[in-house]
Amino acid sequence: MTSNEMVKASTELARIGLEDKHGNRISWETVPLPFEDTLSTNDNIEFMKIAARILNQELRILQHVRSSSSEQNTDTPRRKVVLNVAGGRKNMCITLSLVGQLLGVHAAYHVVNKNYREINMELERLRPIISKLLELDSKDEKKKLYQEHRNEFTVLLFPPASEYDLIQIPLIPFPRSIVSRLLGLRVSHSTPGPFKKDELRLDEHYIDELIRAGLFTSETDKKKLYFTDLGIKILDALLGAT
Repeated sequence: MTSNEMVKASTELARIGLEDKHGNRISWETVPLPFEDTLSTNDNIEFMKIAARILNQELRILQHVRSSSSEQNTDTPRRKVVLNVAGGRKNMCITLSLVGQLLGVHAAYHVVNKNYREINMELERLRPIISKLLELDSKDEKKKLYQEHRNEFTVLLFPPASEYDLIQIPLIPFPRSIVSRLLGLRVSHSTPGPFKKDELRLDEHYIDELIRAGLFTSETDKKKLYFTDLGIKILDALLGAT
């Protein structure tokens, strides 16, 4: 959640709505982002860092639960870490999907409402009411406001399944061994370089791809590599998740 006032109010609306509909069957945690919007590469990298940390925590919890519970029984439904990338800036949706792919989440979805024009108009009409949630101090006052407009809020938060589609985002599992090598190299080199290309222990073609992606630069003979500023920021963001 960014520090934008309308984003905070909308987040509070979603929390109250889920609590009203599902009670304590759903747990809720809000993670604040240290900016109002992601308007720069640095903002996006910071978002990446926070997202990676949270996802890694959830995946570790899931691994612990599976190793110590009856979920080892194939007849028991398996828990999963699933991303909803609807909402937010496009760069945030793309970054979250890519981080999820690198860390090994199980799926990512985008939610599309078929009646988006009507929903957008209704959202704009209700914005002044939604914004009042931040002006109220007590939970009881917020619940009362929600109940006064419950039918209208339900249209926004809980449309019938026939009115929206879940679009599955393609995620191709990424070898954790490659991620580990890149992160290990960053840990062992606190400076941009140089370091020998052989230290990566990766295919020559893949190293060329990493260079083209802007994570590394190389000397003319390509025997030694350097981290780029972007490469350092991305790897340090992922290191924050380990």
